[in-house]
Amino acid sequence: MAPPPPRRRRQEETRESFGKKRWNVYTIRKRPNSDRNFWMKVGVGFVNGDGSINLYLDATPLDGKLQLREWREEAETRANGAPAEAAAAEAF
Repeated sequence: MAPPPPRRRRQEETRESFGKKRWNVYTIRKRPNSDRNFWMKVGVGFVNGDGSINLYLDATPLDGKLQLREWREEAETRANGAPAEAAAAEAF
């Protein structure tokens, strides 16, 4: 059997690496008077069946740079201002 065409191979590799997961979209800003950066969540992303990615942005970054990170519940909870322990307790 012949290997899949290059486009299909790329799509399969993209699906394997991204899966059907939800992704958070961040922009990273420099904090004033600090060496630390601030990660501001600006949207979410989803992988389509053909391997392309849809991004739904609530804001646009000032510098044009975006960072995609796999969605994790504890990161979402921290971003919303609640401690991770409180979120775990509410799950039960």
